[in-house]
Parts: sequence; C-alpha cells; structure tokens
Amino acid sequence: GVADFLLEHCGPSWIKRSFRVCFIGEVGADAAGLTTELFRLFFLQVASDESSAPLFVRGSGGTYLPRRRDSDEHDFSRLERLRAFGHVLAKCLLDGRSCPMRLAPSFLKVLLDQHATLTLRDLECFDPGIARQLQRLLVTRGYSELLDCTFEDLLPAGEERRVDETNKQGALLDRSMVRRWSVLLTF
Repeated sequence: GVADFLLEHCGPSWIKRSFRVCFIGEVGADAAGLTTELFRLFFLQVASDESSAPLFVRGSGGTYLPRRRDSDEHDFSRLERLRAFGHVLAKCLLDGRSCPMRLAPSFLKVLLDQHATLTLRDLECFDPGIARQLQRLLVTRGYSELLDCTFEDLLPAGEERRVDETNKQGALLDRSMVRRWSVLLTF
C-alpha cells in the first residue's frame, strides 16, 4: 500500500523536494488533489490496525501514540519506519496539508522537545479512564501513604524519597507520564 511504499522510500532529503503524484492505472494531473489523497491514504493505512507490524496504537480517547516496543524486540526496522513516518508528517505539514490521523498531544510535545510540559490533560486525550483514576488519587487525602511509592526512576536518588500529601501530584503525574510515554523518549 501507500504507507508501505512511503515508509520504505522516504528520507530527510525527500522532505524538501517538490513532487507530482500519479496513481498507477489512473489518469490525472496533480493539481494538489492527488498529493492530498496520497497523504490521506498514508495516514489512514498507518492508523489501521490491520498491519502485521503496526507503528501506532489508538487510545480510548481516540488519539494515537507509537506502539510500545516489546521488551524482547530489537527491531531496527521499526525505528526506521518511525523515522520515515516523521519525514512524511513533516512533508505533509510543510506542504500545507492536514494530517487526518489524530496524534496525541503528548506525542507532538515530545516531537517538539517539550516533554517536560506533559500534563494530566495530555494523558486524558489518550486514555480518559486512567486520567480519571489519577485525578481521583490526587483529590483523595491520605491515599499517598497507602501507595507506598518513591520517586524511583524519576529523580536522582529518588528511591530514597517517599511520596506524601505535599508531593503526590508531581509524583503521580510524573510516574504515570513516564510509564505511559516512556516509549516516546526511548525508542
């Protein structure tokens, strides 16, 4: 399909090129309509769950994030396919076209190197259920002591610092964001 072709053939230099699109077996001049259709087909195919190696997962909030890498997966082609996806997305946007795939705001923040500004609202866009659970934890007094959590993996020497009522908001948001979005920061 269109997605497989573009993921296999596009690179950084491709972004700056102008090109004409023609579909095999179809007659037509590319006056921007065919290029728009190319991008539409690409994003629809990438978003579909029918691929044998899907790149993205659709959250219950209707937005997409890159699929979490399996712990035993050392698939460099996946990384290359994600990189190619970025090239196609950049080309699409630079050419003034819209992306019909609803990418999670958190994914866009990471692409823009703004992952330090991830919020509960970002999580809500991807998974409203988990966001509601975290919100309940944040407003329930005394719950942080029951969690018996530390800032391990979030701060230097974090395993020595306990989560309490004064710091639970930061701890819960950081912990949930690190787990949920770690695939974006380490792929």
